[in-house]
This record gives sequence, structure tokens and C-alpha cells, in this order.
Amino acid sequence: MLSKSLENILMNRYHRYLKLPFDLHKPKICEQTINHPVYHEDIAHRDPNLETWLSQFEDICIGHTEVFWTNSGKELPIHTDEGIIDDHVKINVSWGSEKGLTRWWKSDIVEYMEEEGGGHLHRNLIAEKENSTLVHEACTNTPSLVNVGQLHSSYNPSDSGRWTLCFVLANENKTDFIYWEDAIKMFEDYIYE
Repeated sequence: MLSKSLENILMNRYHRYLKLPFDLHKPKICEQTINHPVYHEDIAHRDPNLETWLSQFEDICIGHTEVFWTNSGKELPIHTDEGIIDDHVKINVSWGSEKGLTRWWKSDIVEYMEEEGGGHLHRNLIAEKENSTLVHEACTNTPSLVNVGQLHSSYNPSDSGRWTLCFVLANENKTDFIYWEDAIKMFEDYIYE
């Protein structure tokens, strides 16, 4: 019989820490403090170390880069990063209190949402907290592989804001995402609990 902690690790399809052989660079935009939630998609920030590291793997690149801000004492809505539930991944790192968490949820009641912003049409599924069950949470102040195709939110109970930098992983043609199972196999030598 598996121990409860080992069982949780095996069932965790949401988050893994990555031991990268370099530090991810913090974009200048993440130096500011603001008083409302902010999300920027397709920012011009590049991390040459990450690009070089990814080049060792077959058919993978950074599709685009995003940043978002979670105000102190706030939680961003529960959502998927596309209009479906799947298992596509990003590499994320956050700057802020260790109390700040990414949380993953299950819900049988989701709503499809389309919203124009930043020159893009955003499609997401959203869920209300009262109709959802928390299934996993992790602090992403360390570079992390995160499953953003599942319902998730950003939670920041601290008294300071929290920036998160996101590298959306895609195939080399940028026609499809990289998915959890493939990413786990690809990065197995760099994953730790």
C-alpha cells in the first residue's frame, strides 16, 4: 500500500518544481507595485537561458510569454487558460510572499467565457469557488511546471503583491501546446517534488 504522501505525488497532475541550471530573469514590468489585478499577454520579455535550455529537447519552444499581478489579500478567479479542460503546461515563476499559491480545483459547474483584451480573444472556462473543490496547491516562487489546462487560481493572502511570469510551451511550429505527460517525460531529469 502506498503512503499518503507518495500517493499525492503520483496523483499530482498539476505542479512540479523544476531545478533549472540558471535563474529566470525578472522582467522590468515586474518591478512595479500596482493596486489592481493586471494580466499582460505576449510581453516582449525573452530569457535566452531558458530558450537555450529548451533547445536540447525535441519539438518545443516558448509560444509566448505572459505576466500577471495578484494583489495582496486577493485571489484571482478559478479558470482554465483556454476554453476547454485539458493538460497543457507552462513554466511559471512568481515573486512575492511564500504564502502566495497557485491552487488547482475540480468543479462540475463551469462557464465558458470569451473576452477581448490586448488585441486577443481570450477563451476560458471559469468556476465559482462555492461550486469547486480544492485538489492541489503550491508556491511557485521556485520555477515550476504548471498544468494550466485544469481549473486553477492565484491566491495571495500576504500583505504584499505577487508577480508571476509565465512561459507558454508550444511545439516548434507554435501550432499546439505541450501537454503534461510529454512535459513530465521531457523534463524528468530536472523535476523534483
